[in-house]
Amino acid sequence: MNSVEYPGVQLSWRRVLAIAQNLPDPVVAKSILSEDNEEEYEQEQTTFNRMQCMNKALQNIYTITSQDQGYIAFMATMAVELKHECPISIAFLKHVIDFSEIPTKQTLEQVTIALLSKVSAKQTKINATIIWSMLAQKFAGSLAESIWTDALGDLLIQCLYDDSSIYSLLAIESFALTGSLKRLLQDQFGIARVLQHALDIVDQNICSLQPSPLLPTFESIKSAATTDSPNLTLVSIKHHIRIYQELKSAFKSCKFKLSKKRKLFRKPQGRGYKTLCNDTQDQTTVKTHEEKDTMAFLDLRKLHFCLNWSINNTFSTTNTKGYSLPYQQTYLQPIDPNSHCKLSMDRLEVRNDTFFFESVRATTGIPTKKGGKWYYEVVLLTDGIMQIGWGTKKCLLSSQDGSGIGDDAHGFAFDTHRCGVWAAGELHSSSSAPSECKAGDVLGCLLDLDENCCTFFVNGQDYGLGIVFTRSTMALYPTISLTGHQHVVANFGHQAWYHGVDGAKAVTDAASRTAAKIKLEFTETKDDGPLCNICYSEPINTKLLPLKHNWEIPAFVRHYLYECNVQPS
Repeated sequence: MNSVEYPGVQLSWRRVLAIAQNLPDPVVAKSILSEDNEEEYEQEQTTFNRMQCMNKALQNIYTITSQDQGYIAFMATMAVELKHECPISIAFLKHVIDFSEIPTKQTLEQVTIALLSKVSAKQTKINATIIWSMLAQKFAGSLAESIWTDALGDLLIQCLYDDSSIYSLLAIESFALTGSLKRLLQDQFGIARVLQHALDIVDQNICSLQPSPLLPTFESIKSAATTDSPNLTLVSIKHHIRIYQELKSAFKSCKFKLSKKRKLFRKPQGRGYKTLCNDTQDQTTVKTHEEKDTMAFLDLRKLHFCLNWSINNTFSTTNTKGYSLPYQQTYLQPIDPNSHCKLSMDRLEVRNDTFFFESVRATTGIPTKKGGKWYYEVVLLTDGIMQIGWGTKKCLLSSQDGSGIGDDAHGFAFDTHRCGVWAAGELHSSSSAPSECKAGDVLGCLLDLDENCCTFFVNGQDYGLGIVFTRSTMALYPTISLTGHQHVVANFGHQAWYHGVDGAKAVTDAASRTAAKIKLEFTETKDDGPLCNICYSEPINTKLLPLKHNWEIPAFVRHYLYECNVQPS
């Protein structure tokens, strides 16, 4: 199916992305060229009109995808038009897939045929694998079986060898959500053996490169074997409704990065935060290194992590998976028990390959009453949207709602994509800061409880990216929120700093205090005596009766019944 038959697909898509990124509307720009009417152009550029235009373009896309041939044309167009390095582009593609009418099996079969005809170039091949990954997650089950072909399987596996494409691996994992396809991959394609072979090749390629001094060594990669994490699930529609609503407000904030006349810090009203007006740049220099080798190392580094995780989790050959807590006291753990983040064995490295806004929090918090300066740093292995900072346990961190650290009044964070600070849902920017962080950068997070402020450093340099906050009685925890395909490594002080701060303590130093306090409280705990273990009444006066559903009383219930000196009926 040729997308030329639906010329509105390309134009509508470009219009959505242009408005979303605060760029000139291509439709309005064309009318300006023809009519040369500046006043009309200014009027069309108002936020309200631009949002109306974006909604109209989206509705046009939905109308096209409601038809079988239109759905095929849209996917074929995306293989060419999609910018996989742009998080907004990925978010809108997922949004369209989620809110379009469900296609038939025959339509999905034709989508695969159309995409296979587009994979001659590397860019379109990556875009196609991303589309397959989204469709396989969205339509896991019989519809995913319609998408799959042996030719597609051969292509995805070949991409692992030829292009070292992490997106091919993620597409394979997405198809494995369907049980029949997972068995097919294991039996017919020998996927576990294929992935192990690919991992061995990546090992050799990494060893042949000289890694950047800012990155963890290869030995630390091999020792940080990945641990358990649940498989991906179907994408929630509620999540993308929330994402769409938040994107509309986030697009306004994008002007801080995209406008030539960048504003200095803004002071939000009634939020308990104000910004540090320090635009002086630290003269600390960062040691240069060969950019090409660094990016190659980063790509292999990420692929190594994902291959290892996939072998030990998605395609594990054992029925039971080993689970153990890291040896160190401070590590990252998901906020949501149903999180799909991929964590290393030491839980200091985390990657999000879902299309949710996932968050993780350190196990060690800094008591605000203790005062002092506290520091941790994060190595960025990707360059998408990430929010890294501090927050209390009251932070609303919901993958379903698309909320991350810094989106409410209980935390603040650095946005690596916009190079600004989020606090209480407000974005603050600095004129001296870089436009955005890149893969390989090191972000330092300094919490000064003596001055009640937080400063963020990029590769050891202070760009005036700080925030003054109102001290809370609750402890502040290092917190990281990641959008899809984002990957970081945290350092809480368990190894030498890449860019240290004089007088600052490591977050791990607070862990020993916390552990000692817990131990002291445990030793001072006294027996409750005759108190009931369930309701704590005295004397014991409660009798629990079984529901008599022909089930035996569970052992733990029987234990409590006997503790209360009540025999079960």
